[in-house]
Amino acid sequence: MASLDRRIEGLEKLYGERPHGGNKYPPAYMDHYFRELENCRRNEAGLEPLPYTEEDRRHDEAFLRETLPAFRASLGWQRKEARDVLDEFERMTLERIHKGKDR
Repeated sequence: MASLDRRIEGLEKLYGERPHGGNKYPPAYMDHYFRELENCRRNEAGLEPLPYTEEDRRHDEAFLRETLPAFRASLGWQRKEARDVLDEFERMTLERIHKGKDR
């Protein structure tokens, strides 16, 4: 985990020091990535995941609307095994959205 912590700190430092008024915040997908890493750590520690937020829902809906169709159309995702992975991504995303609405 120490190596992962160093890599995350390096990314945070990179985005925190952009010169000349550049966008100093990481792209939204990086925030989502860090949040998922935190949830993995929480799971390993026996803790509940972070609460599902409106931002999480928007990210999941954008994934279903934009990212998933692009993957499905990509030649690299045409084998049955790859399509099965995409089906699982879709199932998990829909489940998160549904559970989030129940809260």
